[in-house]
Amino acid sequence: MAADAVGLMVFVAAGVRAHGGLLTTSTVARDAGPLLGAWCALAPLSGVYRAPGWASLLRHWAVAVPAGVLLRQVLLGRPLGGGTAIFLGAAAVFTAACVAACRLAAWAACRLWGACATGRGARLGRGEGEGNKEKGKGTEGLTSDP
Repeated sequence: MAADAVGLMVFVAAGVRAHGGLLTTSTVARDAGPLLGAWCALAPLSGVYRAPGWASLLRHWAVAVPAGVLLRQVLLGRPLGGGTAIFLGAAAVFTAACVAACRLAAWAACRLWGACATGRGARLGRGEGEGNKEKGKGTEGLTSDP
């Protein structure tokens, strides 16, 4: 979950800076709050961390990102129209890229340094049983081909 949260925060930070904004606490809370809130609130329903892997991540992302974008628009009092659709499209592409990059970075760090947390939530690969058995440091769910 940490890698996903970092990926979403990277997306928010890049978006704020790309649009000339300052990264203040209130800006981050305003822009990241609804997205992270939707991501975390929907995680138990989607099972993204109970059955970790790329397929469950894709299913979760397809629901959580639009929910977070729409929640943000409503909280900011913005109309839901063409501008929202454009923002949703951009958010979809860039959140997917940022979350995938952060998951891959976490997976690589785990494989390289064995710096993995233990438990189901730490598994970033496709499934169980094909782990990094030679390291034996909580990497049992990672696969060799992300």
